[in-house]
Amino acid sequence: MKLNKSMIGFLVLLPAAGQNGSSDRVEPNAGNWKTWVISSGRDFRVPPPPDAATTRAEIAWLKNFSSESDRRIEQQIRFWDAGPPVYRWIDIITTRALSGLPVVQPRAYAYVALAAYDATVAAWESKYTYSRPGPVKPTLP
Repeated sequence: MKLNKSMIGFLVLLPAAGQNGSSDRVEPNAGNWKTWVISSGRDFRVPPPPDAATTRAEIAWLKNFSSESDRRIEQQIRFWDAGPPVYRWIDIITTRALSGLPVVQPRAYAYVALAAYDATVAAWESKYTYSRPGPVKPTLP
């Protein structure tokens, strides 16, 4: 399969489809969706979040850490924050394919897509199990 620019554009936009930017529960049942590789999102649930005092200490540490300037860290943040989580992984496969480096294209895309999908189901399962506010809008007691 040979990739062309229109196919790459589609692959880049596909993960972003359906994002509405709402802070409401976008898909409250996503943690219960059928997975492809893992048995269920529940089997990969993260531990419960820390208490409010620990969370405040973590936020203070993050604010302090983020005030330090490190060009390498800033470059990595910009690189990985280019779009939805799977974007860069698909981009890496596409770059390899277009540059002629060996990659089993359909299989590589399928494996990355399956891993991203199952990881999303697991993440949403934990997210809605604990109903903890995201770091963008923390509401702490």
